[in-house]
Amino acid sequence: MSAAVMVSIRPKWCAKIEGGRKTVEVRTTRPKIDPPFRCYMYCSKGSNKLLDIIRDGDCNYGEIYHGPPVFITSPEDSFYYGNHGKVVGDFICDRIITIPPGKIRELMQSGTLDGCYTGMTTREFVKYAGEKTVYFWHISDLNMDYMPRELSDYH
Repeated sequence: MSAAVMVSIRPKWCAKIEGGRKTVEVRTTRPKIDPPFRCYMYCSKGSNKLLDIIRDGDCNYGEIYHGPPVFITSPEDSFYYGNHGKVVGDFICDRIITIPPGKIRELMQSGTLDGCYTGMTTREFVKYAGEKTVYFWHISDLNMDYMPRELSDYH
């Protein structure tokens, strides 16, 4: 098996994959290669949440601040803080399950997808996929043992 793909995954989902709470990577696209193939997990930058805004005239640590507003943010999922923008692991995609538009709820209720943990709530799933065909890339042989690597280390 020499085929491989680089998959950009948000920090929140990287943490769930590593913790075993996500056994399929949910995608609206399918690679042009057939399983099995290796997937390198690129932990994207993610998004930040707003913690506070310091405005002109605010007291900050005993001093009055003068200047334009300062937005204080923190990574949405601090579990992978410092590893954002790096390759954090890899896995083998040994099969891909195709889910037709509008069928996910029916399949989940029937138990057909037992063992396929998306890590997503129904609301998150609908927001992400809508009425598109969805592909579950099954995760096997997960490897998170090496130090995070820069994207430039890969061709």
